[in-house]
Amino acid sequence: MPKARRMLHNCRRQDESKMMCLLSRIVADESGQDMIEYALITALVALSVATVLRNFSNDIKGDFTGIGNQLTNAVL
Repeated sequence: MPKARRMLHNCRRQDESKMMCLLSRIVADESGQDMIEYALITALVALSVATVLRNFSNDIKGDFTGIGNQLTNAVL
């Protein structure tokens, strides 16, 4: 019998409040743990990429401005 089901079964035998039974089931349930871990890793990677792009945006903008100025001067 799975752990969460045993906890629920134990709650029925004992005289515990419904809230305690619910909390016991929530603590014993691990079904969404992997999804939360993947979401946290994805958020960390997205934050890292955003930080890197933000730091390099001025450098990239300066490079393209320099190239545009050189092309303008070459045409004139």
